[in-house]
Amino acid sequence: MRTLWFLLCSLPLLAQAGPVSVISVQGTPQSGPPDAARVLRVGDKPDGPLLLRTPAGASLQIRTEDGSTLSLSEQSELSLDAGKRTLLLQSGQMALWSDQSSWDVAVAGNSLRSRGFLRLRVCGAECQGGAGVYGKADGGEVVVEYKGGRSVVRNRLFLMAPSGGRPQLLARDTGVLDSAPSFDAANAAKQKIADQLKAALDDFRQERFEAADAALKVLRRDAPGETVVVYYQGLIALQQQRNEDALRDLQQYAKEDPDGAREHDIAKLLTVLTSTELQREVQRAIAQEKDLSQQPPEPGSIAIQTFANQNAPDAAVLAKGFAAMVISDLSKVPGLKVLEREKVQKISDELRLNASGLVGADSAVRIGRLVRAERVVVGNVGVE
Repeated sequence: MRTLWFLLCSLPLLAQAGPVSVISVQGTPQSGPPDAARVLRVGDKPDGPLLLRTPAGASLQIRTEDGSTLSLSEQSELSLDAGKRTLLLQSGQMALWSDQSSWDVAVAGNSLRSRGFLRLRVCGAECQGGAGVYGKADGGEVVVEYKGGRSVVRNRLFLMAPSGGRPQLLARDTGVLDSAPSFDAANAAKQKIADQLKAALDDFRQERFEAADAALKVLRRDAPGETVVVYYQGLIALQQQRNEDALRDLQQYAKEDPDGAREHDIAKLLTVLTSTELQREVQRAIAQEKDLSQQPPEPGSIAIQTFANQNAPDAAVLAKGFAAMVISDLSKVPGLKVLEREKVQKISDELRLNASGLVGADSAVRIGRLVRAERVVVGNVGVE
């Protein structure tokens, strides 16, 4: 009878939302709580979740990193997290133009998901049609979620009760919503970005890589939602033999624009770059082993080495499988950073630390120091 066994141990080693751009203002729109308000001006780039307010006579337009434009009318208040594409209209009126992304919008007990052009106004008894939340979706749709169901509204004026519930479609425009705000500033900002991108790509095609890279860096700061920018930065890094930068940029592009990455066959390029850079990184680590051994491990980090197959050739697949299961489970633990399996294995292969078919504590500690892991998980698989 053959019994499969494995030994697993963990060895301690001694020695860790997106910006918006203000594109149009009138009066003194503000950001932040009343006791620490900051007046916003054209060109400002406030970061993180924002509380926006427009006093009487003030209005505001901002452009988010995904290319959406938000307009806030006078005497309005709104909370915004552009990185998560969520907002809460607390009072007043807003208009959201999002032709590429969907936004989650909360207002007076109602939950909406919008794409296209959405106008909303929180009304009291002063409004002609009565109190409630008035809205209109143009050139897209808004999905209203309420207890017991959901409604999809396209190109219609609708009214929602302050307490939530099914929206009521209105047969006629009561005039409660202001006319659509002018998006001239937003269009001008988009056109400026388009012109800058065209000029950068012209430099790229003419092999003026330094000029193209400088222009793309500006675009990456001002228009982080333009995923094609990071793609061309990666290509320029390749041309300049900055493989580490190219790998980072192209990995980000593949994450932000999977469809574009498939179209450009980025997967093959990343495979080659990853293998090349990993080899160089491992060789650097081994060459600097003495210095690395003096550095503290990265807090919360753990390395999992492929389990050694002690005496059964037909158990080799299981040895890898056990390690993969441990990696999968530990990756779900909050506060724990599982280090790259490929790097750990490459170091082991370079040093031939498991050539004997048995992983020892000394070998595990050496690997851990080279990758600056706080803990190392090792295992041996055998058959009896």
